[in-house]
Amino acid sequence: MAASEVIQAAGSTYRNSQKQQEDGPTVYYDSFTWIVVSDTQLPRALDGNGTECAYCNRSQSEQKNREHVSSMNTIIREKGAKFVIINGDLTEYGHDDEFEEYKGIYSRVNAPIRPGLGNHDYANNVDDCELNNCATRMVEFIRRLESTDMKCRTHRVKTCVGSLMYSWRDNGLAFIQLHNYPTYQRNISAPLIVYYITPSLNQLKTLLDKLKISGNPSVVLNLHDPNEHWGEGDRELFENLINSYNVAVVFAGHFHTVHGRYGSYGDIPLFLSGSAIYNTYLVVEADHTNNKLTVNRYSSVAGNAKFLGSDVVPLHRVFSKATPN
Repeated sequence: MAASEVIQAAGSTYRNSQKQQEDGPTVYYDSFTWIVVSDTQLPRALDGNGTECAYCNRSQSEQKNREHVSSMNTIIREKGAKFVIINGDLTEYGHDDEFEEYKGIYSRVNAPIRPGLGNHDYANNVDDCELNNCATRMVEFIRRLESTDMKCRTHRVKTCVGSLMYSWRDNGLAFIQLHNYPTYQRNISAPLIVYYITPSLNQLKTLLDKLKISGNPSVVLNLHDPNEHWGEGDRELFENLINSYNVAVVFAGHFHTVHGRYGSYGDIPLFLSGSAIYNTYLVVEADHTNNKLTVNRYSSVAGNAKFLGSDVVPLHRVFSKATPN
């Protein structure tokens, strides 16, 4: 088969980089780029002393987020980044005006956005906002936006149960959004609706099992809080689970000043993507020819896309059991 030929697999078209599976046809994958950001957290800003503040300078927060968008659009234009992952804390508290600001600014990103929720979106504000509108607003946004792990039924009161985890596949990689952290659970009650947010560990294992027998692609995990609010023993459970599968890397946020490598979960590297108020984010390049991910650190100061450095992560086995049409 010539390198220019294309195989249709699972609804996607793969080209270029050749990977031979053990018991089937050659499959071609694109090398491609995506962007990882976190903690857009409108309207959080920095005061005159450089200290973070939630509501001290709304115009500064809007400006820094607009710079983020301008910088990312440069990467999208110049590197062809396919999508943007936002790993939580979209807003400061989930208020309607904050959420509208977020939507207004990030609607200008020239690529699809894959959002996740953080503690400021649906944890800190629970039972501390009129009718729980803040948390329910953010949960509904994700539930309606993506095909998530949440099922609803109505009997007098609407009840929705699940972790909100969702996933997608692109060019030989599987992406999973876990939101806040994998053991987070909370009941959120509002008039005529109750959300039971459940831990995602069981659903994550089920999905990883399915992926293992469906081509075993390298997996990219996304969450918000890498360790701060986890319970005792939670990290060990998570590490043991993901190190049993073909997970290549984990991306998170939460710690606003941390930008780049932040240790690991067992053998799996962890990267944090900084925050909008510090004008920092990541650009990830998947290179299937050389079986690696390059995680690049970027600054968005003044709307520019300034490269700050990079780390390389090896991809595991990258192949597909899909057969040609």
